[in-house]
Amino acid sequence: MKIRLTREIKRRIPADVLGILNDGIWLAGGVWRCLLQDKPVNDYDIFCRSYDAVSDVHELLGDIGYVVDPSAEVTQDGNMIYVKGSTKVDLVQGVYYRNMLDAISDFDLTINQFISDGRYLVFTSDAISDLVGKVLRETSPGSSKTKDPNKILAFEDDGYSKKGDITGRQLKD
Repeated sequence: MKIRLTREIKRRIPADVLGILNDGIWLAGGVWRCLLQDKPVNDYDIFCRSYDAVSDVHELLGDIGYVVDPSAEVTQDGNMIYVKGSTKVDLVQGVYYRNMLDAISDFDLTINQFISDGRYLVFTSDAISDLVGKVLRETSPGSSKTKDPNKILAFEDDGYSKKGDITGRQLKD
């Protein structure tokens, strides 16, 4: 599904982060869940179409005053964390996607299957209903994302419950 971003939503994203998005540089994941639920955003996850796009993001973030977080220079999965004031940007590296739908189809939980190029918000058919119903479902079994048990426990503490994966099978505890 695809909808045009409203000015109201765009105003809630730092202008410098919104300004780097384009057809090959996307803002994805929990930021959209937080914005849709009117909750504070923890970080901004940037996904890219190619290695060249990642290189562009490194340069763009540096140009607008972001620096690599000295306390977490490279995450376990190879991502770079940039900070500027209290804003944190997580640049996903080493995994590239042909388009936005491919990127969100690889996420680990349906409630985070949202992505934007700065103009449109793209999401899966289950994303909204799972978000509203507080349903945790794993996406495809071949997802490159780790099914982080700490993330699942945190969502369960917030009232979410495991119902099954995207194909309707029950999740294993």
